[in-house]
Amino acid sequence: MPEVTAASLDPRRRRLIDNACVAYERGNFGYVVDATTEILNTTPGCLPARRLQRAAQRRRPRGGFGSGLTRILDGILFHRFLSVARRKQPARLLVQAEAMLAKDPESTTALEILAEAARGLGLPDTRVFALEAIRELEPANQVNLLAL
Repeated sequence: MPEVTAASLDPRRRRLIDNACVAYERGNFGYVVDATTEILNTTPGCLPARRLQRAAQRRRPRGGFGSGLTRILDGILFHRFLSVARRKQPARLLVQAEAMLAKDPESTTALEILAEAARGLGLPDTRVFALEAIRELEPANQVNLLAL
């Protein structure tokens, strides 16, 4: 699966990403997340849409209830899920990572899953994007720095 630029998207998707950029500038982060999710569902290798989605997810307000418990459970599920799906189902890993990031954009576990899925799908720029996001959150993470 190749990486896709915003310019190579079909006109409808290109218009959608342009509208998402305008919505981001206006602070309508919910629309940005919805629009980029639609783009990524059909074109998972569109890194510009993924970058825009991540920026909107981080700026969008979310509830704080249960975030610590969510991170613990995500960590436990990560190792179990990753061992099963690592090489056989990278597309499933990608869907799982996106769902986890929708709940908690600061989840390094979800970003690790995203990096692993990108590796399995042959999306090197997306993998680097995920590893750089982990570096922002955990600058002293030696394993991540080596992977990066």
